Amino acid sequence: KLEFGPLSADQRWEMFLNETGLRGSDTLAALSESERLEWWERLALMSKLTAGDFATIQRQSRILDVQLSPEDWFVQLEQEVRLKRNSDTTGRPMAGMD
Repeated sequence: KLEFGPLSADQRWEMFLNETGLRGSDTLAALSESERLEWWERLALMSKLTAGDFATIQRQSRILDVQLSPEDWFVQLEQEVRLKRNSDTTGRPMAGMD
């Protein structure tokens, strides 16, 4: 097993752009500065996010043959962070959380 350390806020943003396919896209170009800032801040709040979380979501979407929107990515990333918060250091759900 590999352990992935938390990404910095800037790394989270870069991974988000890469994994969602937004880098250089018309969708990203169409966002206002305030919308970009809102997305960046939303990612910045996910302080425990790792490269492995992005990889997990990417793998799941490929297996399920589902194209995720940026909002879907946010929902899935937030869920990954919540799962970490609700588990002990072994990765198993804490008592009462399963």
